[in-house]
Amino acid sequence: MTSEEDLRRAIGTAYLHCRPGGIALFVPDDTAETFVASSDSGGTDGADGRGVRFLDWTSDPDPSDDLVLTEYAFLLREAAGSVHVVHENHTTGVFGRELWLGLLAEAGVDAQVVLEQITEDRAHGSCSSVTDPHL
Repeated sequence: MTSEEDLRRAIGTAYLHCRPGGIALFVPDDTAETFVASSDSGGTDGADGRGVRFLDWTSDPDPSDDLVLTEYAFLLREAAGSVHVVHENHTTGVFGRELWLGLLAEAGVDAQVVLEQITEDRAHGSCSSVTDPHL
């Protein structure tokens, strides 16, 4: 979603799919108030020699709008050893808490904010490695 209207439609659609008294859970990765530029990397190797490594890098090129940019780079190794690179970028919206709450109320949702309690530092990119025997 890259616009307020996209977010409004998504909330409206979720609301339409709930039965009376039903619950919809909205968990934005970030809000405008919590967004911090970051990066992450990881990858895995398969038993057959195939492997993947990735890097994602998220930034806010224009802090005056509601958009952030994530660049993705993938190194893909085939079983025979050849490697090729795939690059793509995604523009996504990052909206303020008050906008979220206003659009939820507009759709008829009785919203409650529940803040996640974490013990790890997610504010500064991290590196991770994943092993997937099914690659």
